[in-house]
Amino acid sequence: MKMDKCLGAGGSWNEDSKECIKCESDFMQLKNAEKYSVSAYYDIVNQTSSILDSVQIVPHGYKSENFIEIPAQSTRIFIADMSSTKRSDGHYHLSFLRGKGQMENIEFGYYTNGYLLEKKNKIIIEVDSIFIHPEHGDY
Repeated sequence: MKMDKCLGAGGSWNEDSKECIKCESDFMQLKNAEKYSVSAYYDIVNQTSSILDSVQIVPHGYKSENFIEIPAQSTRIFIADMSSTKRSDGHYHLSFLRGKGQMENIEFGYYTNGYLLEKKNKIIIEVDSIFIHPEHGDY
């Protein structure tokens, strides 16, 4: 199964074994997104040898109980609820714990009037770097 099809079906992609791993939490991400009036979609790639724990993306200044774990050398989908950001502008906040409990925080992107500028973002987390690649749709 190809990575895009795997992620689209709510699975996790393991880069080492080149296989799709189904997780209840991925299914719940997709199921919960049905309730959101506005959603932000992310493919998060863990290119480290450690598990990334308590991964979360929220609009800056907002809180959420939506967290995921990303195994080493795996890709997971994350869907952020943007419903509460109506008529506001801002950016996103990514936070996660690296293998030994080291908290990482990064602010990125931009939304306006509560709506995203991107169709989806791909976030690649390496040992010493984080890359964010926005994917824009047709407007």
